[in-house]
Amino acid sequence: MNILIDANTLYQKNCGSKTYTYNLLKEFLILGQIDKNNLHKNDESENNANDTDCYTIKYNVNNNNKDSCINKNNDANNKYTNKNKNINNTSNNINKSNYNINIDNDNDNNDNINADIYIDICDISGNIFPLTSVAQLDDIAYKANYKNFLTKFKKSIPQDSLLYPYIKSFYRNIKKGINKINIRSANKKGKIYDIFFTPYQMEIDAGIAKHKFITIHDIYALTQPENYLTKSYTASFKKYLETYLPYFDAILTVSEFTKNEIAEYFNYPKEKIFVIYNGFDKKNYKKVNKVNNVKIIEGFKEKYKLDKPYLLYAGVIEPRKNILNLLKAYKELKLQAITNTNKVLAAACSDADVSIGNLDININNDISGDKNGFNRNIVNVNAGGVNVNMEAETGNKPAFDFDFDLILVSGSSALAGETFKLIEELKPDVKVFKGINNEDLNLFYNCADLFIYPSLYEGFGIPPLEAFACETPVVASNATAIPEICGDGAYYFNPHSVESIKKAITTVLSSQSLRSELIQKGLKTAELYSFKNSAQEILDIFKK
Repeated sequence: MNILIDANTLYQKNCGSKTYTYNLLKEFLILGQIDKNNLHKNDESENNANDTDCYTIKYNVNNNNKDSCINKNNDANNKYTNKNKNINNTSNNINKSNYNINIDNDNDNNDNINADIYIDICDISGNIFPLTSVAQLDDIAYKANYKNFLTKFKKSIPQDSLLYPYIKSFYRNIKKGINKINIRSANKKGKIYDIFFTPYQMEIDAGIAKHKFITIHDIYALTQPENYLTKSYTASFKKYLETYLPYFDAILTVSEFTKNEIAEYFNYPKEKIFVIYNGFDKKNYKKVNKVNNVKIIEGFKEKYKLDKPYLLYAGVIEPRKNILNLLKAYKELKLQAITNTNKVLAAACSDADVSIGNLDININNDISGDKNGFNRNIVNVNAGGVNVNMEAETGNKPAFDFDFDLILVSGSSALAGETFKLIEELKPDVKVFKGINNEDLNLFYNCADLFIYPSLYEGFGIPPLEAFACETPVVASNATAIPEICGDGAYYFNPHSVESIKKAITTVLSSQSLRSELIQKGLKTAELYSFKNSAQEILDIFKK
């Protein structure tokens, strides 16, 4: 089986689509054990593509009823067991001696299907060539700033420009023509593709392959255009899908929520939409032992001037991410803390018969034995020479001790309007960091007291899984696909209600037992997701 995969996004700067494409290709390579040094080339008698540099991946697949639901293992409680996907999938056993992948199931009467799989990729310029090793993949992925002339020209036009839809249409027509020429060239050399797969959006011709698949991560630009940044992109995205969806045999998507949205919006048959859950980077995002890495933690906090406990958000900053309501909730919690402090001090002043204006105040949050500042507060007041020492036990009801910074980590952001003004108003308690590398982002997760995910719309939502893996408790929006993905690992709130966001934050921060419970459930939830599983499930669909 010859597979052609669109690798355009590998040439972009770091983004979700690039991460998705890279990790799937990497897992395809690992699953197939592709290695130029130890895989045999096809004999010319086996393949007419004599002029192409391709390598064989052999799979042994035991299929049972194609209508059976997916079952990752025999655990009836597994998250994937109840997903209504018409694909067979079970445990994998890789035999490294002959690079055969045995996919076993409980049906012993199944036929054994041997399939030789060849993987070629199409780059940003439309060139087609074999992908043979992870080293080759890494070399491509690290060329993040490489763009051909057409791409540079398209990128030079702002998405909010009236010209953008026309430039985009011109770009796609040119790309389609280039791709068609390269496909015909491959055909002349004897390469006929059985499968074409685009993890994002690629301009294709109907004859590119016998069977064609596309991944659609979400369609919020169509269903919630009011939360999208530019109307021109919305129009362009809609035109692409309306033009090219009829070309594809099936759609892959990343959640049941998105599957239902696609089916409803495009009146697309659900039986042709397959849910393949995303994975996340488990190598980069994991728990850091703070005892054994004291100097690393101290250096990290000094680097970013993190001198207080903090709440964390990680992701792009744009309207659908609902950062504005998060900022409003944070501001109200800070004001509430100040109000409660003043009430306590007013009582102290009454006893000392002095006014607030004459106070010399020192508030010390004693956080010994805990990660947050909700256990006990010691207030030292010097009022006109009268010293008052007061200790307040706040228990599960935080009073004036909400003393957290809010950290926003973003690869890209659209700071404008009320969101920008509120961030400026709340500085230095609110800090925004951009372009953070994976190593430091992992430490941001690990050192946070709480991760907050207030998004109004997600087709999947990877950041909560990264927080789970770092053993940081998560409070999250109850909207769209987020509860489906996070399961019982997160504490949920209504993202449209500032009061609900506040309540979720204070409820989790003020309960050690709840935080511990969320951490344990979050870890179990994170274990359910991997790009290895995603890649295997996609290959299973291709074989159908």
